[in-house]
Amino acid sequence: MASVSVDNGTQNTEQASSLLSERNPSAQRGVKETPLPWNQLSTLCVVLLTESICSFVLIPFVPSFIAYIKGWDVERAGYASGFPVGLFMLGQVISGKIWGTLSDMVGRKLAISAGVLGCAICMFFFGLSESLWAMCLWRFVHGLLAGCSIAAKTMINDLTDTTNRAKGLALVSLTWGVGTLLGPTVGGSLYNPASSSALAFLHISPTGFVGRHPAFLPSTVAAMYNLFAVVISVLFLRESNKDARPLCCVLPPSIVAIFAPVLKFVQPRLPCDDNAVEVTVVCASDCSGVSSTAHKKRAIAADCATRTSAPHSSFGFKEAFLNPLLRNVCIISMLISISDMIFAESFPLWSVADCEHGGLELSPSRMANLILVNSVPAVLANIVFARVIQYAGGPTRLWIVSQLTYAFLTVVMPFATSLGGNGRFWYTMAIGMLRKAVECWCFGLIMVVVSLTAPRGRVGIMFGIQQSTACMVRCVVPFIFAPLFAWSIERPHSFPFNHHLVFLFSANPLLIAAYMTAGISIPSGDGISEAEDDNLLQMEEGSNGDRSGSGSRRGSVRSQYSFFGSVNERAQENDSLFRNSFAELAKSLATNFTPGMDQNTILAVPRGAPSQLPEERGAGATGSPISEGVDSRENSGQECDEVDIDAEYAASTDEMTLPPPTIQMRSLKLEERLSHTG
Repeated sequence: MASVSVDNGTQNTEQASSLLSERNPSAQRGVKETPLPWNQLSTLCVVLLTESICSFVLIPFVPSFIAYIKGWDVERAGYASGFPVGLFMLGQVISGKIWGTLSDMVGRKLAISAGVLGCAICMFFFGLSESLWAMCLWRFVHGLLAGCSIAAKTMINDLTDTTNRAKGLALVSLTWGVGTLLGPTVGGSLYNPASSSALAFLHISPTGFVGRHPAFLPSTVAAMYNLFAVVISVLFLRESNKDARPLCCVLPPSIVAIFAPVLKFVQPRLPCDDNAVEVTVVCASDCSGVSSTAHKKRAIAADCATRTSAPHSSFGFKEAFLNPLLRNVCIISMLISISDMIFAESFPLWSVADCEHGGLELSPSRMANLILVNSVPAVLANIVFARVIQYAGGPTRLWIVSQLTYAFLTVVMPFATSLGGNGRFWYTMAIGMLRKAVECWCFGLIMVVVSLTAPRGRVGIMFGIQQSTACMVRCVVPFIFAPLFAWSIERPHSFPFNHHLVFLFSANPLLIAAYMTAGISIPSGDGISEAEDDNLLQMEEGSNGDRSGSGSRRGSVRSQYSFFGSVNERAQENDSLFRNSFAELAKSLATNFTPGMDQNTILAVPRGAPSQLPEERGAGATGSPISEGVDSRENSGQECDEVDIDAEYAASTDEMTLPPPTIQMRSLKLEERLSHTG
């Protein structure tokens, strides 16, 4: 048991500062970047690869596969190639918010494992498709079950803070880039092995099972990797959602009674199962009250139980679009997705089209090599993503520059057909590599901005809403622009109605998105926009240490040192206010506990002090009323985070009202029994 006495609030602040520095050495050195939890992030990278591999493995052979099934030529297959892709996106529109809600309710790990397993099943049966309708059905079901990326992005948000979140979320784009490298390679090299010279050593007969199902081999390889990712996530991934509820509390009792052992296997452990720290605050002038705290503990425990079991307030598409900032972020995401989807649908058709019709006339294996090389800058761009944000002066500037560059490179891409011989191939490769780099920054910044603007405790749902709205336009684009491109190359047309047409259409949404981005104010890691950062810092300096009011809502010291690189030098001068705060000393002692053990931390405080419980404060108390504190991770989505394992430092005494502790009822009954026997 740890006990600290403060005699009438006059304890030497230097003593408190030295003790705080011993427990939190980073307080003296200034805020440093928190190391990334690589043991968990490496597992998430394995999981995130599944979505990109399943998406890009189809690109080299979808037009050829449709032409094989329907007996058409490749140019005519362009009219129907948009159906499987569009229905996949339609499935994600329907299920996006559901997966986000599921990850917030029952945990990220369960949502990830279930989603990846469903994708493995769908990929396997997609390779067995013998009709266009079967292809469309399995792609639609695949879209319904493809929710692992939503839960994975939310888990990365849980595992990081404002000092390293950009690097953490960059892993999503990084794995996507690696998937663009592996997926087309697998799809292009393994498709139709019966007629592939590279796979002649397998001696596959054209009339055999694999020969009659040319897409079976690449689809099976992708499905096997998904199963491998499921095993890895089950064995090594740990739940990061501290508010996750057991399945037995979510499902109907009749189902729980039947499948109780299965539910325990599917969801074996949650963070709420860990032992909690018990914090008791008593008055210094009445230390005898320690023995009579059982009644208070029961009241606090009941209050905590009520808060934990209370249902979350409704938050959905309506609430997101009623918020101007969230609405603009979703619209910008939709515009970028429109442009990306137009290009993604047109590029394979343009690559395999005849040169006389304005195409590149590439074989599936050569197109796979082109996509393979283009993925190299995607990996490099994500490695330097966080540093580029700092050099650009914030995410807004980088977002605008990336969108404009993205539009320019898209427009100049089809001019490759004016070159002869291998020149068109090398030109397409060079432009594609540059385009892939800025594409990664555009989509990486979408994830960063969503994590910064999402309401507290709603990050998973907000990622689901963002993905659903983006997929909403992605499911419409293939039905419009794939036939439009097929029409543009069906016979000669004059510029711009030839093969340039869809590329020009692809650039327009990016220009609109860049214009909208210039008009929004993205909040920093503490929920305050960058434009307001300096004004709030001046207010805090002028208050001469009295940090109640708006200045007290800045959040933690770490929130000032966000990854945007816009920190004012005067923030260092205010650091002593945080280190010398009694409330910080109290939190430091309360949160430095022995893992796996219940502990009582008794904090003796003067009567009327801000940390005193409201019912203990007398009528003549001189302490000021406690203002309702704001969690320092208001935009991080970690609701009810009572034990801050990252040791974030509280912004002020007023902010540091001790949260209601979670007390195990078993320890309460034991203490009550002992008090009666004594």
